[in-house]
Amino acid sequence: MIGGAVYVNINGKNVSVCPMVSEKGLINYSEKIYPSRATGERMGISSGNRLGIVDVNGWRVGCIICVDAMYPELPRLLARHGVDIIINPSSISVDRVPLWRSLGLIRAFENSAYFASAMGTGYKYPDGRDVLGGSFVASPNGEFILTVDLGNEGLFTAIIDYNEIEYARSRRGYVDDLRNNSLSNILVSITNA
Repeated sequence: MIGGAVYVNINGKNVSVCPMVSEKGLINYSEKIYPSRATGERMGISSGNRLGIVDVNGWRVGCIICVDAMYPELPRLLARHGVDIIINPSSISVDRVPLWRSLGLIRAFENSAYFASAMGTGYKYPDGRDVLGGSFVASPNGEFILTVDLGNEGLFTAIIDYNEIEYARSRRGYVDDLRNNSLSNILVSITNA
């Protein structure tokens, strides 16, 4: 099971962590790399430096915590390590749910992996905006497999198919292109007009 994010103290730093648990207990975890500036989280939570991946019944699963999904380099790093599913426990205000769902479709498509966002519900942001859920699962081929109505709580099931991943990877090859071509040899040219 890959759970929601929790705050813990690791080596004297408060960080946001997504635990990855099996019948053996805690087997891995991800840390939030970029705590949210918008919600003030950075005032008390330090930047993490760890992304966890676990192999579960032939599926490689990684976790990106909440706003870290806004940094495309992080899900891409997981994709370069062969993840099939990117889990995204998140707390998104109701006015940003459509944006988050669009982001999830893009992250799934560009990384040829499923993107599953488990979104908190039933509370308010510090600035008063409602958090009403809206969890979803996006396929690597740009479609929603599951969308949960706002305000609904519970355990939801989505059927995913590894053939979707194989099709996406063989058709587009985005991640393979990056594995085979380092960005370090690309020139960025800036000219003053």
